[in-house]
Amino acid sequence: MNLESNPDRAIHLCRLSGALRGEDVPQYASGPEQRRREINDGAGRPAGEILADLAASAAQLEDAFAHCAAGWPNGNFRGGAHYGVFGCPAHRLREVEMHHVDPGLGYTPRDWPEEYVAWDHPELLSTVPERLASSGDRRQFIAWLAGQGPLDAEATLRPW
Repeated sequence: MNLESNPDRAIHLCRLSGALRGEDVPQYASGPEQRRREINDGAGRPAGEILADLAASAAQLEDAFAHCAAGWPNGNFRGGAHYGVFGCPAHRLREVEMHHVDPGLGYTPRDWPEEYVAWDHPELLSTVPERLASSGDRRQFIAWLAGQGPLDAEATLRPW
């Protein structure tokens, strides 16, 4: 299976494999636009293709993880990402949990494991300041966090 068929798998596997070789492989060779394009391109794939890709990616990542059982060599390599290679397993878990909800087959955010929520909750909250679209949105969000009113439905939080 071609790594390019699943951008998330390709990113983590390439970054991890690169770190094992001592290479700081970029998260996205063409930047954030590449990520958006690959997500959009992959969204319409047939379920069977997605499931086959998931099984293959899990096997390949397990193999990469097995090579690093004692710790990630070069775990600080960022490859243009906001986290080092050592964070790839946790970020893969995020992708699995988030996209497990996508098919609408009964698995919801309420089913996410507590360990995942405990890790990702502060991670995602830390991205809010740069994702709020305007100073007005930031003010309304602060008021909502402080219990000083509802969050305006018009407030815009840019995708992460």
